[in-house]
Amino acid sequence: MSGTGNCRFVWDIAGRTMKRTIVSAILAVLIFASSPATGETMNLGTARFTGLAYSYDEEGVELWFGGRMSRTVSWFLSLEDVEGIVYISTETSAYFETMASTLSNGINNVVLFDQKEGTECDTFTKNSGASSEYCDFCGYDITAMSLTVHSLTANYSSWTYDVTLTIWGEILVPAATYYVDADANGLNDGSSWADAYNFLQDALADANSSSKPAEIRVAQGVYSPDSNSAAPEGTGDREATFQLVNSVIIKGGYAGPDEPDPYFRDVELYKTVLSGDLGGDDGLAFQNNGENSYSVVTGSSTDGRAVLDGFTIIGGNADVDEGDTEGSAFSSGGGMFSIFGSPMVRNCTFEWNQAKWAGGGMCNYNNSHPTVINCTFRCCEADQSSGGMRNHTSSSPTVTNCTFTENSSFRGTGGMSNAYSCDPTVTHCIFSQNTGRHGGGMTIANGNVGALIANCIFSGNRANISGALMILNSEVTVTNCIFIGNIAVEGSGAIQSHYGEFINCIVYGNRAEYGWVIEGDAEISYSNIEGGWPGEGNIDADPCFADPGFWHHNRTPDDLSDDFWVDGDYHLKSEAGRWARRARRWIKDDVTSSCIDAGDPNAEWTAELWPHGKRINIGAYGGTSEASMSPSIGGNAADFDCDGVVNVKDLSMLASVWGSDELLLKEDITRNGLISFPDFAKFAEHWLWEQ
Repeated sequence: MSGTGNCRFVWDIAGRTMKRTIVSAILAVLIFASSPATGETMNLGTARFTGLAYSYDEEGVELWFGGRMSRTVSWFLSLEDVEGIVYISTETSAYFETMASTLSNGINNVVLFDQKEGTECDTFTKNSGASSEYCDFCGYDITAMSLTVHSLTANYSSWTYDVTLTIWGEILVPAATYYVDADANGLNDGSSWADAYNFLQDALADANSSSKPAEIRVAQGVYSPDSNSAAPEGTGDREATFQLVNSVIIKGGYAGPDEPDPYFRDVELYKTVLSGDLGGDDGLAFQNNGENSYSVVTGSSTDGRAVLDGFTIIGGNADVDEGDTEGSAFSSGGGMFSIFGSPMVRNCTFEWNQAKWAGGGMCNYNNSHPTVINCTFRCCEADQSSGGMRNHTSSSPTVTNCTFTENSSFRGTGGMSNAYSCDPTVTHCIFSQNTGRHGGGMTIANGNVGALIANCIFSGNRANISGALMILNSEVTVTNCIFIGNIAVEGSGAIQSHYGEFINCIVYGNRAEYGWVIEGDAEISYSNIEGGWPGEGNIDADPCFADPGFWHHNRTPDDLSDDFWVDGDYHLKSEAGRWARRARRWIKDDVTSSCIDAGDPNAEWTAELWPHGKRINIGAYGGTSEASMSPSIGGNAADFDCDGVVNVKDLSMLASVWGSDELLLKEDITRNGLISFPDFAKFAEHWLWEQ
């Protein structure tokens, strides 16, 4: 068995009896011309490792991994871009808690969770003494892990030091794997594809009462929460729901036994639907949904080990009018409702779900902190608050690579609303064509102190007040976002802000029928604001988008009510090179956007590919590998860690990705999508270059 996909390195495990193997990789070998002075800090750059989490052999066994990070010198290490949650095993929880309280001056910013209880341990630090020390941790279904070594504090007697990551790869056969296929005709005991359960509820009941961890694999088809083997035609019980379970991963999108390879998985090709349409008679625009499930899925009282992956959730209708409340699955969260629940939801689509009160697509209430990755919220509706997602009362989800589109709320926010001490982290998301009374795209209100919105696009949203984003009495950081084509009737065409800070953003092509595009006391810096705005580094210029979106008049230019938004491509034009996502290649334009190399000079820019100008771009792709290239000739294509010299550290980074066909890698000097000998030849030309 071996890792698959675009792995940075691959390990082999011979047979199922081998439980553990060791893979070591040198993150950096530091060679100093002279011994560093005590306390001197050296930048070690970045080394990334992907493909470490899991793959399957012909029998479907999953490769999980634990890890051991070893230190032979004093260094700082943090985990970045972790698609999932890092867990420590129950056996080592006490050790980490003790270490966190007694040791210091070492690894920072690694948040640990108790795998059994799901509670957050203290961020741990590690002793900086001379002897090697080890920190054990367990990975849980993580698909990518990046390690960034931030600095080296020198106090040594020799000049060369190694920083090593050791991965302990383990094959752990899940205690049980259950199979579900609506059309299976075998024993229907869930033991194989041939004998799969016909109903997801049967598999959930079995997994809940059996040993864990467990996995449920669901073939394409439609599954209703009121149906099981005892009631194959359904009970019509609107309170029935798919309750997620800790240490149980539910995966949809499998081909199933009717296909040549039942294990083949594609969530788009083999759509697996969780439907609240108990009567099977729903029409367009929520017609005939009076008998539908209140909440199709429930994530209450779970932690990150409860995983929902690869489903379309449709037809929820939380329509009970319980007055001024949203803490009920009967009035909120038509697609999914959670109270005291923090599951992981990924690769899912929530569409045509409805709520009387809040969160037509999803409602997270009272200390619920789900992780939501690669999901779409489309055409969901709520009467009072937030058609797409509602977060309320100290609920702070992490939302990454998600799309909120065509969601609506009659009295509230269209896309996502957050209120009462909610601090969401929303990154690389799109909010487009949502409509609401206030905050067409998003609202953050009332007592939030640490919300972050980064690298997001707000386009074509509409509201009475604040077409795109409303911030009320909340400290919110908005960085590298784009606001384009948003409309408000009364005011704040794009943004209404109280205590919001905006950095490296573009606000262009928005309008307010009455009032201003931006209202309030927004603190804005290093941004491109149409019409201008006071603040350090701000500019007012055409951003030169690759393909600006626009409002289509639908053949009735005098009637704005039937206009619809046509979205665009918001990469910045550049004579040096712009990433064309559809074509999957770099192209050159005849103009260069003023937003390139115009962001906050103190912001992190090193993820941008060379030529990068050593300064972050303004806009949603600034600070990422899709940032448009700079006409500046500074730096060097072979200086992968951006430390001003091409040496063995850069060679190590090139070796770690050798043979990879992953796009947008720094080490792909030829920009042809393959790390191979032409890249090495280019690298050799720059060996020992120093700026």
